[in-house]
Amino acid sequence: MEIAMLVLTAIGVAAAIIAALPPLGFDVRIFGRPNMPLEGIPYFRARQAWIAIVVALISLGVSVGAFYYFFRPRTVERVVEKQVEKLVPAPCPKQQALGVKPILGGKSPKKNKHADASAPRQAQQPPQTQFCEGGNCAQSTGQSGGITAGLVLVDTPPLAIKWAAQNAVSDKPAEFPYAQQVTVSVNTLLSPVSLAIICDSEVDEFSLYGAHANVFKGISEKHIAFFKYSSPVLSPEDPLVIQVRAKKPFFVKDVRRAKLP
Repeated sequence: MEIAMLVLTAIGVAAAIIAALPPLGFDVRIFGRPNMPLEGIPYFRARQAWIAIVVALISLGVSVGAFYYFFRPRTVERVVEKQVEKLVPAPCPKQQALGVKPILGGKSPKKNKHADASAPRQAQQPPQTQFCEGGNCAQSTGQSGGITAGLVLVDTPPLAIKWAAQNAVSDKPAEFPYAQQVTVSVNTLLSPVSLAIICDSEVDEFSLYGAHANVFKGISEKHIAFFKYSSPVLSPEDPLVIQVRAKKPFFVKDVRRAKLP
């Protein structure tokens, strides 16, 4: 749109200049008309022609300038100053010692003799001792003699034994075709492990699954299988599995803690 307006303006300026030339004695026609001498042109008409030509030339200059700036626009650069905050390190204030007053004039401060005496001393924490035996731990603070001095007993929950029994394939089917697999779990650590499995009829033998140390076991009254071992510790996360075998059918009635030597 802007280009079309500039072109029309230039055409109008050129037409005005051509229209103003004949009163000045110029024949814009190529054929058929001789040149008119300037003496024959009235003064008023010649003056109007010159004014028209000047105005047309000014319009033509404006149009040329508009063409130039349209096709070659000016780029204006603006410098923007950005404020940058800088961190300036500042020295940390020195802590003033207790009982020392600052003295102006460059003299060294004198220590207050009564400052050390009046300053409270930090109390020393008494030594703490922890004693553990049989799964129970006791902590003693500031003990000065004997194991009962400052003794704090930490009680453990009472032992609870849970068990489950089910029919199983005997490890020795030729000799003992009937077997019960017993799974025993506890709610707290138990060591040494000493248990008794009570059955409703006679049993012949049993075995503990896993590796155990210092195992002592046997069968009492033909229907009670008992055992004891020192390690590993029986924990709630790792239940104990036992297989009890017999020549005749039987069932497990109960599992209890046994008192064995």
